[in-house]
Amino acid sequence: MKGVRIFGNKGLLYSSLLVVMLLVEACSVNIKEKQLPFSAQSFIKTHFPEATIDSMSESLDKEYYVLLSSGVELEFNHKGVWIELNSNKNDLPQSLDAEFPPKLLEYISTNYPNSRVKKIERTFPDTRMQGYRVRLSKANNVELSFDRHGELAMKNASEVKLPKQAQSFVDKYFSEEELLFVERERSRNYRIYFSKGIQILFDRKGAFIEMISKKKGLPEALFELLPRRAVEYVQTNYPDQKLMRLAKKSYGYKIRLGKPNEVNLSFSRVGALVDDEFME
Repeated sequence: MKGVRIFGNKGLLYSSLLVVMLLVEACSVNIKEKQLPFSAQSFIKTHFPEATIDSMSESLDKEYYVLLSSGVELEFNHKGVWIELNSNKNDLPQSLDAEFPPKLLEYISTNYPNSRVKKIERTFPDTRMQGYRVRLSKANNVELSFDRHGELAMKNASEVKLPKQAQSFVDKYFSEEELLFVERERSRNYRIYFSKGIQILFDRKGAFIEMISKKKGLPEALFELLPRRAVEYVQTNYPDQKLMRLAKKSYGYKIRLGKPNEVNLSFSRVGALVDDEFME
């Protein structure tokens, strides 16, 4: 993180609190293997016996991040329960099949036989609301959501009527994209999935909360949703970089730009730069 820039004196207390929140969110410390919860150590030895650990860190909220020599990234909660597995290049070991509901594996093998699981996240672990979010490799590059029993927690787009505001938004900015699934989250928000890895999260009334592209980038027209000052900053400092994420925040907006200079940028509601964080 290069630092936090605060423009003007008005709202200084709010800005100071925001700085603290950003720093706490980003802060983590390196740890040794013996500091991992025992269940996390056992998980690694069971499923990745030939890999060595390249790095480990612990966040302030007691989540553990492990990078293996094979390139696999693991995340565990404070109990040592895995909450995310990420493999960018290699297949995840078959022994992990025991960690997932059989129906989940059956659905993927039947409907996406030419794809592999690239990333899997356990949502609400160890609760009645537990589920799984799975990202598949190309050629599909699609993300799927399952409930705790392995049943698909999404419906075909034709089965769900989006709020009028959300449908108008999709028609305006994503008319050329193929809409595959709609998921109604427990918060009653709508998460919609397009065929090429784009996702949009709408609130229950149809206002957008967040948009993410896993690969190709979001439409350039979406920059018009940002304050002019923010757009000018991006055009001046990061010309021709793809917009990969756009999210509304309580303080304003947060965006992620793609290669070659991958960076997260946070802007206030009037477009002033609040934070810039370069991706590792």
